[in-house]
Amino acid sequence: MKRYVADLECLYAELLKDAAYAYPALGAEFSKDLARLVHLSKSRGLPFFMVDLPALGKHLDRCLSERQYKPSHLPISRQVSRGVVIPKLFRGLYLLIFDSNGDLKEDADIQAVFFLRQLLLCAKKAPVSCPPEATSREIDEFVQVDSSLPSPPNHWATPEYRGDSSDHAGFAADVELLSRVSLAFPGQETSILNYLDRIAGVISTSLGHYDPLDWDFKHGPGAVSNVRRDENRYRFKFWPSTLETAFPFADCCFHNYGAWVDEAQDEVGEKDFPVLQSRLIAVLKTLTKPRLIASEPYQHMWCQQNLRSYMYERVHHSWLGAFLNFRSQERNQAMALQGSNDGSFATIDLSAASDRVSCHVVGNLFRGNPPLLRALMASRTRRCQIQENWIIDVRKYSTMGNATTFPVQSLVFLAVALTCIAKGLKLIRVTPSELKRLADQVSVFGDDIIVPERYARDVTLLLEALGFKVNAAKSFLTGPFKESCGVDAFRGHDVTPAYWQGPCDKSPESIASNIEVANNFYKRFLVHASAWMERSCRGIRFPRRIVGSGAPGYDSYLQPPLPPTRRWNKDLQVVEVRVPVFTSAQEIRRQRDNTSLLQYFTERPSPRDPWKAGLRLRPLLKIRKRWVPTAQFSRTEE
Repeated sequence: MKRYVADLECLYAELLKDAAYAYPALGAEFSKDLARLVHLSKSRGLPFFMVDLPALGKHLDRCLSERQYKPSHLPISRQVSRGVVIPKLFRGLYLLIFDSNGDLKEDADIQAVFFLRQLLLCAKKAPVSCPPEATSREIDEFVQVDSSLPSPPNHWATPEYRGDSSDHAGFAADVELLSRVSLAFPGQETSILNYLDRIAGVISTSLGHYDPLDWDFKHGPGAVSNVRRDENRYRFKFWPSTLETAFPFADCCFHNYGAWVDEAQDEVGEKDFPVLQSRLIAVLKTLTKPRLIASEPYQHMWCQQNLRSYMYERVHHSWLGAFLNFRSQERNQAMALQGSNDGSFATIDLSAASDRVSCHVVGNLFRGNPPLLRALMASRTRRCQIQENWIIDVRKYSTMGNATTFPVQSLVFLAVALTCIAKGLKLIRVTPSELKRLADQVSVFGDDIIVPERYARDVTLLLEALGFKVNAAKSFLTGPFKESCGVDAFRGHDVTPAYWQGPCDKSPESIASNIEVANNFYKRFLVHASAWMERSCRGIRFPRRIVGSGAPGYDSYLQPPLPPTRRWNKDLQVVEVRVPVFTSAQEIRRQRDNTSLLQYFTERPSPRDPWKAGLRLRPLLKIRKRWVPTAQFSRTEE
């Protein structure tokens, strides 16, 4: 951790140099800020950079949204004086944004907002392992959130899933939900839930009939819970009867029926197979909390990826694609910028959104599409191993790790947003064509929701009535600051900081991360910080390149000198230079059985590309010297 603190002290010195170039009159003030930073880092250590400063950054965002700076009472937020409420640390930048009494200035300096957020949030996302007690707290909260959800309907827990629409009567028929909605919308609960049912019906039927044989099966890129990384996932040890109801073993797991007859007749049926369960994994997120992901059984993941392909394609080619783009965040980002400029949109974020999607909500949303609902129910993993001797029956529909979680929750939140707008507009006809007219008012990407400001309160109330929790710290319903899908916007300007990703060592992954961070600083004209990032990397030196070119290296807006080692490639008729590049080496272990055919039909390689069957182990990033055309260092990609 000492290396982290030392590097951050140096980086902040360079960031303050960049700030001094932008604001020469504040040079003396920034020198004092640097002295305060060093003093606080000595006394508080790494949490000063990764916890204290980001907490001030979150508070700043809220103050920008509310147009008023209020004392935060955070550990390092000592204010200038009784009459000046802003913090002493970075007060020069604060006073370019707020008056001494805390009011947001009409001509608040946008650049000062960016620099202040850069200084406060720079180390927010550094990959550092959090203490064991923080992981334990997060696991306890995971279990507590799950236990707070209603138990899945009885038919979700039976081995023979039916998935018929008759199993779910709709949102308006849910007595408990009706009671909760009545508290949020007195006298309007029936109307709003009827709208939700009608919109859910339009969404589920617009996806079209689901037949698993029409879509690709495949294994996901991550870890799974019930086989090792070096085991052949294309040979299914057994096939649970729950999956068999929606995904016939003979049809879905073999390249032809002959292979099924020869090898797998005894691997499905009424045998006493172990109950499939996911396994909870904690991965790096912040210093104070990890991100919890559940690795799925590989049999379930095989089917979930099939469902994912179906939902992605059907959404893209239907009216739903006007609201959802599962492969791009650009729509949300653009609307966040617009909303911060003219107040037209609110941005809403949820806490632990995937952990709060109940089976009741999923059943009522997709009850109009029985084959799809049956498949979602069948591929759902009902048990999760929290720790070695701690297994729970999960109540939520799915965890992060299930390939259907993202599209399912996106459709749930879209239905909620459209319901509140349709009710506000008093739409009589709820049809795809009528709903598509609202495309310029709503955008959803996972749990990042954007709606018009005038409907934002209704959306949050309905979400909470359905069991979700709005993240107040990251939701901005009014005001000139918005945040969505990685873009932080203030009055129409992008004020997203560049994030430091940890010290650079000699590993290829660390060097690649260093180059990316340095380039992110450079693109924001933080040239001193970028140059320090380059100097701090003690590994192989990469050349400079024009911003946007295809060559590996550090960005420059000026034409950099080319590396000295050159040659003329007579075959390509180009001049080449010898430079380090990143390559990905992946070991393939051959499987001596007929599952290679299933793998071939699953991966569908191009005839022009070399392809080998076998188990693909985790790719290893390496750095190798290669000959690269000089045009890649100067040509800007369009």
